[in-house]
Amino acid sequence: MEDAAASNFFWEHADLEWRDWIVENLDRGADNIMGPILESKGYMLPFIVASWAKRAGHSELVYSFLKASISGVSHYFRWIQWAKERVQTLMDTQPEDVPKCVRPEGEDYPTFYMSFQNRMAGHILEDYSRDFLVETLTDDFFAWFVENKDNDDVLLEILRTNPSAFDLVVESWTKRAGDIFTYAKPKYLRHFEPNRFATLFLYLNDCPEGGETVFPYSKERLVTGINREGMEECSDGVAVPPVKLTASLFYSQTPMNDLDPASLHGGCPPAKGVKCTSV
Repeated sequence: MEDAAASNFFWEHADLEWRDWIVENLDRGADNIMGPILESKGYMLPFIVASWAKRAGHSELVYSFLKASISGVSHYFRWIQWAKERVQTLMDTQPEDVPKCVRPEGEDYPTFYMSFQNRMAGHILEDYSRDFLVETLTDDFFAWFVENKDNDDVLLEILRTNPSAFDLVVESWTKRAGDIFTYAKPKYLRHFEPNRFATLFLYLNDCPEGGETVFPYSKERLVTGINREGMEECSDGVAVPPVKLTASLFYSQTPMNDLDPASLHGGCPPAKGVKCTSV
């Protein structure tokens, strides 16, 4: 906790409630504090081990965690991003080589939407034999895949447990897009979840009082003097008042595609009038 306080660890990870929970349980000498932490906040383990190694003071006691294997979901998200950029590049440079089906208006245009997952599930079942898919996915997963091919996140569920299914997704799509869209699967890959890189709030009207967009984890820690019943976060961090035809623009991710805790925000309730915005 000393190291965490010195580096604002809990603030940086937007886990102030866990900081308070740990402090409370340390003060009362509770047993098995580590269990709930690792069960709910496993990302803390490397930092805990590093704090121990720092105090042990021996280089041979510094522990390096094994890198997690790349999941099919990570590959899928990265490939979608690549395919979208590839389509756009070729639309600008070689539009005649881009089939209509994978253009932005086409039915096979790569997106993060559920509908694209369902369409790719249908293509896989169409392109590969039952025996091949049973061998690749196992009999139980093949039966589940067929039954749930039109359900939400069907591909992600398969990719989480069967990373080899990612190759089938890419091959089925490339079959329809053409060899110019051949994808080289990276050997090393950092996992990320699809999310917007930046957010823009446009305020459409003036709000006489209240209605601020608040960033409680901002390091600026501006004193706003706001006191809103039922939302104490409005008294912390940066609060942007809604002024007609002005906007708030902020990054939602770090350069490493992690969600940026400082971007966590909320809307303070209007004390007077109404607030209208567009995102």
